[in-house]
Amino acid sequence: MDDTTQQILQTAIAAAVRHSVGILAGSLVTLGWVQSSQQSSFIEMGSGIALGALAYGWSLWQKKGHAAVVAELAALKGNKS
Repeated sequence: MDDTTQQILQTAIAAAVRHSVGILAGSLVTLGWVQSSQQSSFIEMGSGIALGALAYGWSLWQKKGHAAVVAELAALKGNKS
């Protein structure tokens, strides 16, 4: 994946996460579980936690893919010798 595509994808995912956390916060306020004065803080914290988890997962996924490519290249090199 090239840098431009990766940047667009990260921006789109971040926007989706922020929107989802906003919807969740609104739902919790409607249900009375969170005070409306706390909604802004909830969105900020929730977005940070969700984006951090997403970045961690993305990093693990990339490392796993990189390890698979390296292993495949090593196997191809072994077959050629």
